[in-house]
Amino acid sequence: MAHVLDKIIPPSDGMPGGGEVTLDLVDKAAGQSPGTKKLFSDGIRLIEVIAQREHSGSFIDLSEGQKNEVLKRVEKDAPNFFNTLVRYAYSGYYSNLRVLDLLGLESGPPQPAGHQVAHGNLGLLENVKGRGAYREASD
Repeated sequence: MAHVLDKIIPPSDGMPGGGEVTLDLVDKAAGQSPGTKKLFSDGIRLIEVIAQREHSGSFIDLSEGQKNEVLKRVEKDAPNFFNTLVRYAYSGYYSNLRVLDLLGLESGPPQPAGHQVAHGNLGLLENVKGRGAYREASD
């Protein structure tokens, strides 16, 4: 999986690759949901099947060009897996403290040092609160 993540976010110019930074996040996500675990397991299996079928080798042993070809095929054949993996890779990468430091960005919440939030008139919500629950709570 690390080699796949490194193709999505390659290491360059002193920046770590996606495999180094986001592998733990992807593993954790897969462990939290049976559906995500199956999606990633099936996706990784598909990567290896395509690598073997089209290039007679394991994904990690392929040239960079061959890896790109395999991932383009996976993106076409399994878009849900590919898009989910890319989303996790980018979310994990750009929320990683080391990456943020290397980019010269501050980490933390946008408040209180961020944008000013205008004070609103919360009294306007009284009509909505008075309507009660939208639907019955389930047990």
